[in-house]
Amino acid sequence: SITVDRAKSSPLEPPWPDVVIAASRRAAPVARWIRERSGGRAKLVHLLHVQAPLEWFDLVVTMPQYRLPEAPNVLHVTGVLN
Repeated sequence: SITVDRAKSSPLEPPWPDVVIAASRRAAPVARWIRERSGGRAKLVHLLHVQAPLEWFDLVVTMPQYRLPEAPNVLHVTGVLN
């Protein structure tokens, strides 16, 4: 299920974005929901520590302390993401 507080958020509706950037475990289901609604066209990028299967995302940008495995869609950076 998506984790948007419908009482506090604007409705999520088309046009769908080309890229969705998520940065928390609560954002991941929302990003996947948007990709589904976009007919699979929206690309998903997750930042830092992903607590979901890596294959759910087109790109995961992470840091060494999260100890994610090497994978074609995982980019390990050494600097701080600001």
